[in-house]
Amino acid sequence: MPIQVEVPSPVFAPADIPSTTPRSVGAVIALVSVFSQLVFTPLALSCCSLWHASRVFQHLVDLISSAGCVRARLTVLQFLMRLRVDRDHRLYFSKDEYDKDGHIASLAALINRAEASQTTVEDLLRDEEVRRARTRGPVERDGRRPSRGRGGQPRMDASRSRSRVPARILPSAIMKLKPRDPLWSIPELLSLTVVASDVASEGMTSFDPSNPGHSDSVLQSSLYLSKLVEVIETEKEWEILSYVLCHLPTQLANKHLFCGPRSRTVIGRLLATLCKGIMDTSLGKHIERWPDGLISRDAQGLAFHTLTVLISYKRC
Repeated sequence: MPIQVEVPSPVFAPADIPSTTPRSVGAVIALVSVFSQLVFTPLALSCCSLWHASRVFQHLVDLISSAGCVRARLTVLQFLMRLRVDRDHRLYFSKDEYDKDGHIASLAALINRAEASQTTVEDLLRDEEVRRARTRGPVERDGRRPSRGRGGQPRMDASRSRSRVPARILPSAIMKLKPRDPLWSIPELLSLTVVASDVASEGMTSFDPSNPGHSDSVLQSSLYLSKLVEVIETEKEWEILSYVLCHLPTQLANKHLFCGPRSRTVIGRLLATLCKGIMDTSLGKHIERWPDGLISRDAQGLAFHTLTVLISYKRC
């Protein structure tokens, strides 16, 4: 009598991807769909499904840096940075309450990526400029106070002679790349769909106390966190770096997601990378296209919020 083996139902990629979606983004959406069906449905009860899910997760983490399309890389982050676990370390995709306290939106507002708060930030800057102008006396066009001669009479305006000197064009201004159009803002409109959102997995966890070693049923969160450290150190695209710096503090607050000896080691690397990048002002130095009005100091300012969350990881 032949032995009957129960085979899990086949997993299909979504068929409703718009035709205007880039092929690389469509491939990421398909991988996310496969992972979510393997992990967030009853398929997670199968060891075979968890084995495949672990491999798909490794591919998604690798695509954060290896994908040639910036939009595809951002799509991967939009999925991975919404992963959470409950108190029992069971994995789930947070959709409705991933920013219930508004921390991500407040950080996005600092770099003009929150629609609801952008006007308020601009108004504050404008009011501050008006206040400074009122406290100053009369100034010349170049920002200096008018000087007087020996007789107390104002000297001849030196701007006439200076106006004959042509403005010097710096080489850095010539080589500056045009800023990229923003690819994300708060509130976000996700192009991907995840089955059973906000539902804990029945098989995939972030930590197994009975088996601290590597297992297909345990998500390799340390691998993912290592990739984020790499992004903070070497990223050239502001769309990617800004997304990580705005979303990472909220994800790190879910401490059960980063349990285990491997994650503790990476937490130490993350702390060292952030401190070094802030102290020697190297964080963000690789960015090639800065939006108008933003510089590397804005990236370093966002990094302080990640350091605040890392205080709760002091045992690491």
